[in-house]
Amino acid sequence: MEDLKAVARVVRWGAESLAFQFDKLPADKLDWKPNPASKSALEIVSEVIRVMDMVQPLFEGGEFRTTPAPNPANLEEAKERLAEAAARLADGLDAAGPELERAVDAGFGPLWGTHAVMFAMVDLLHHHGQITYIQSLLGDAENHMDLPSVLHWFGPPQEAATEAVSTDAGI
Repeated sequence: MEDLKAVARVVRWGAESLAFQFDKLPADKLDWKPNPASKSALEIVSEVIRVMDMVQPLFEGGEFRTTPAPNPANLEEAKERLAEAAARLADGLDAAGPELERAVDAGFGPLWGTHAVMFAMVDLLHHHGQITYIQSLLGDAENHMDLPSVLHWFGPPQEAATEAVSTDAGI
């Protein structure tokens, strides 16, 4: 299950980066929607948490769990719940074994278990993009990157800490 260990790293980075992106939104805009049918930033993070929790039973030989997650009341609750859900998911990915080498019912057809658990990572990255798009809709033209997090999860060991940067370079 070595591939899932790499997915776990992406989940850990993605959750840190999503929390970092939330700090770039104006506090009074966390419930803002571009139109009534859209999701707000707090609703988006609730969906990310729900999908992470949805795959959790697969690590124990179970099936998808589809219980709704209530929207966080504020930014701090959103970041805390996201960090907890991401840690559970990443830990499950790191420890995954033969319990995932089976077909699981996704509600629309069978998925291979090792692939089904990766859906939560894909969902996290998809919603990460939605949050950065909300930033742009609110007039923020910068591309905010948490460089210390990127270097921590993807770079070689670093002795010196690097500051978070914002750039409009279109990375």
